Amino acid sequence: MRTVQVTAFGGPEVLVVDRVPEPVAGAGQVVVGVSVVDVLFLETQLRTGWGSEFFGQSPPYVPATALCGTGARSRAVRGRGVRGPAEGCGVRGVAGAR
Repeated sequence: MRTVQVTAFGGPEVLVVDRVPEPVAGAGQVVVGVSVVDVLFLETQLRTGWGSEFFGQSPPYVPATALCGTGARSRAVRGRGVRGPAEGCGVRGVAGAR
């Protein structure tokens, strides 16, 4: 899976496209094929190291929280107890939300 990661505190030069292992859905979770994410001005400040004591963010990490994409293509990426979303169904959400 491709991601953009913040590799150190700094300017835009610390954003690196990288490959990471495919995620595995746990119970009550689903893996979403993400097409679009948000990037807020606050995240540009966090990337510089500002507010790290309050937000607890430290590199490496993947910026952005809100996302849009499509539903899982197979049961292999749906956790136990998850019925949807249907394959190809539009999905929007917030990463890490419960």
